[in-house]
Amino acid sequence: MKVSIICTNYNKGKWIGEAIESFLKQETTFPYEILVVDDASTDDTCNIILAYDDNRIKLIKHSENLGAGLARRSGIE
Repeated sequence: MKVSIICTNYNKGKWIGEAIESFLKQETTFPYEILVVDDASTDDTCNIILAYDDNRIKLIKHSENLGAGLARRSGIE
């Protein structure tokens, strides 16, 4: 079984790297993936996420801002 960490984001370029690093440092006995849902950020957030060379990290990018609730739902679907 794989666990999915869903991280919603909107213009959090200052903090997204810290959040991802925190997820990656978790010691687990099971596989996991990190789904970062970007809700149409206008800052450098997506570039920061894409700079990670780790196949556990997946970027789901919205072309328009849908709000936190729908962003979470995108990660679940």
